[in-house]
Amino acid sequence: MNFITFKMIIFNILLTIIIWIVLIFIGTNLIGLFMRSLLYGQTKNIKELKKEVHSVIEQEIKKNEQSAKVLSIVSLFLILGYLYIIFYFTNIGVTTVAIILMLTRIPDLLLEIKTGESTLFIFRRERFLQKMGYEVKKSKSRVFIEFITNFLYWVSLPFLYYFLFIY
Repeated sequence: MNFITFKMIIFNILLTIIIWIVLIFIGTNLIGLFMRSLLYGQTKNIKELKKEVHSVIEQEIKKNEQSAKVLSIVSLFLILGYLYIIFYFTNIGVTTVAIILMLTRIPDLLLEIKTGESTLFIFRRERFLQKMGYEVKKSKSRVFIEFITNFLYWVSLPFLYYFLFIY
């Protein structure tokens, strides 16, 4: 292997990592926008507000629910456009990797919507409690889902390299 080939391989690996990070950033934000607008009334804060309904708050909640419906439709079209652009300029493999990266965000996003807290905060609190000697029980299904999503998240990187430069 000569020096130019080695430089090209290193460049391709770095380019794959940059593209992977961009796909994660865009896909995570698009799926977050879609899921949060789709499940707008399911958040913990909105449920608490509905219990203490005053006429002004009720009108504002209805306005926000209507705008959330419009936002979910717009974000769905943005996701479809994003995937179409990826498919148009690359191939079906890179599009599949982008879909996988978006799908790996959904379980954490659903947990955030359910609890009203960032998953980063939830995981830090659990880790802190474990260090303090408390036992933090996670359901087996949550552990399994975390394993699968993390596995898919990291496996997508070599697949992205394959579909960008070898396929």
